[in-house]
Amino acid sequence: MSIFEGQKRKDGSTVNLSPAPQSTLVLGRVNFLDTLITEQCGWLKGSNFIPSENCGSQYECTQARTEILENAFFVGIDLTLNPYINSLSTSAENLCEKCHSVAQERYDAGRKEIWKELPSYFMLPAWEDLKDFEL
Repeated sequence: MSIFEGQKRKDGSTVNLSPAPQSTLVLGRVNFLDTLITEQCGWLKGSNFIPSENCGSQYECTQARTEILENAFFVGIDLTLNPYINSLSTSAENLCEKCHSVAQERYDAGRKEIWKELPSYFMLPAWEDLKDFEL
């Protein structure tokens, strides 16, 4: 089902979302992707985290971070809420143990932030305020 093209019914007719839900879904996706990039993958920008303070392989870890960044944003890997940093790129395996640990911590913190804020991206109340509904 496309939020713009609608969904075909069994009788051949098409049901479409009205503009308000379409807008909410599009803006929610934009908010989600923005947070994904800034929170979950923010450690890839600059050298604030990689190479880490106690890195023993600064050149190699900087190269690995650059490769992960290139794969994530230029090759077009699937940025998801996968719990493992190695899902971003095989280059993550080239980080030294200390940098990998720092990167995984930052990645996990970003995933938790995204999950916590997810309802707000779609203009919904916080998780604890969401209510079940019946059709």
